[in-house]
Amino acid sequence: ISEGKSSIQIVTADSGPSIDSALAAFDRLVFEEKVSVVVGPLSGNQVERVATKAAELGIPYISLSPRPGIIEKGPSIFRVALSPERQVRAIVGYAWDRLNARNFAVLFPEDNFGKEYALEFFKVVAEKGGVVTAAESYDPRQSDFKIQIDNMVGTSFPAFRKTEAEALLKQLDEKLGRKPTKRELATAKIPPIVDFDLLFIPDTYKTVGQIAPALLYADVSTAQLAGPSTWHNSRLLERAGNYLDKSIFVDVFALERQSPVTKAFIDKYQIKKGSLPNPLSAIGYDVGLTLRTAFGNGGNPRSRDELRSRLETLGSLEGVLGLHVWDSNRDSLSEIQLFQIHKGAFHHQGGILLKARND
Repeated sequence: ISEGKSSIQIVTADSGPSIDSALAAFDRLVFEEKVSVVVGPLSGNQVERVATKAAELGIPYISLSPRPGIIEKGPSIFRVALSPERQVRAIVGYAWDRLNARNFAVLFPEDNFGKEYALEFFKVVAEKGGVVTAAESYDPRQSDFKIQIDNMVGTSFPAFRKTEAEALLKQLDEKLGRKPTKRELATAKIPPIVDFDLLFIPDTYKTVGQIAPALLYADVSTAQLAGPSTWHNSRLLERAGNYLDKSIFVDVFALERQSPVTKAFIDKYQIKKGSLPNPLSAIGYDVGLTLRTAFGNGGNPRSRDELRSRLETLGSLEGVLGLHVWDSNRDSLSEIQLFQIHKGAFHHQGGILLKARND
């Protein structure tokens, strides 16, 4: 985006398929077009390099990628994206405030995606003063989760609960008035120890669709199940909707959000495009709204550094996604949308406002 004589001019450049092509597009925008701020691209690898170069040159840059470590590259780097840290903070905060959850559990894949979410989960729960009472990981390629679930609820090693098992068998003998058959003995299992209020599963619909029925089969039904935005896929309902009733997850955008800004945007989008907007369209609108506000505060900025300063002091702004707070944290998205699975459908529950880390 560059400064025009009487308006904002938008200049586009194709980031191409590679890091080199993205850097070439960045150079053209900065050195030839002399833009005031660069927005995008979306690819995490490209964003990493473009953000690094923007930080070195002091160019105001707005990342649309949730990739961690981007805004830490320099004071000219901003972000409008649903990062793992913000998703976890929203879920744990909601569970703490609204569900009175104090004990938490996490079941995650042993890949970069799962590990990143798990690390954030441990960190945020600790900040809240909660306790992670159970944590298990699994190979992303596996399809049977019995071992992990049994480990989490204390049924993997019956010998450690020998006293409970003996008491259970004694009760069965007394109830029957005789020695139980093998089939009757098979039903006398020690119950799972579900000592967590919420179980967080950071994975996609494919794996969650396998884990959910396995949890119910193991009699783990009292804990609140929760996940990140990767749950927001209709194929999850097809695979395991009946097993996930009352489960919750978060996402960046909700068509059902009851806000004049959101409703007006959806109406205008439908008139112009003939379809409903997707999350990327909503993010783009909010970035545009932010820059229009920044450029309008006192006229067009006289320098890139002045624009950077304006973005850091813009304050609260309501967009299509929800509340943005533009300040020295440079990570604006401050409202996350909560959804619940109920009767085989996704239901928007409203927005979760993110609190400061020490709240």
